[in-house]
Amino acid sequence: MADTETAPVTTSAAVQDEPGAAYGIGWKIFTGSMLLLSSIFTMIFSIVAISDAGYFRTIAVANTRLPTESTIETWGWIGLVVSLVVIIAGFAVFWGTTWARVVGIGAGILNILVHLRFSTIYPYWSVGAIVLSVMVIYGLVMKVRPLTPEQQAELEGRLAGSSPAS
Repeated sequence: MADTETAPVTTSAAVQDEPGAAYGIGWKIFTGSMLLLSSIFTMIFSIVAISDAGYFRTIAVANTRLPTESTIETWGWIGLVVSLVVIIAGFAVFWGTTWARVVGIGAGILNILVHLRFSTIYPYWSVGAIVLSVMVIYGLVMKVRPLTPEQQAELEGRLAGSSPAS
């Protein structure tokens, strides 16, 4: 006679394929995606700053104090390098490497500094990019930990179609 209490519960192939399901995995996906998206936007912004620094002078609101055009071009190059590093870190976050988290945090801080520099030109865009970078840094600092046995059992119960309350 087989002991049913010690036998592993098999409810779904999806649960069996993902034994390393983790709490906080949504933040990991969000962080990697936002690193990629943020770096693409920073890259576009930086290419504009490098190719035509005078463009920012033509779109600036009257009485806005801008840095010299050569400074805008320099910050464009810095932004381009930062965005390339962030793209690499964004893909590496999906793989779960520790160096990607460290590089992502550093690049997120640099991205905040780049957008602070351009905040006189695009204040709303810069605030949005800074808020996004802060959320990305939070997601990278947050520890992704394995599910507890209770959480795993509840997940398996929901996938099998049974209610966890019964």
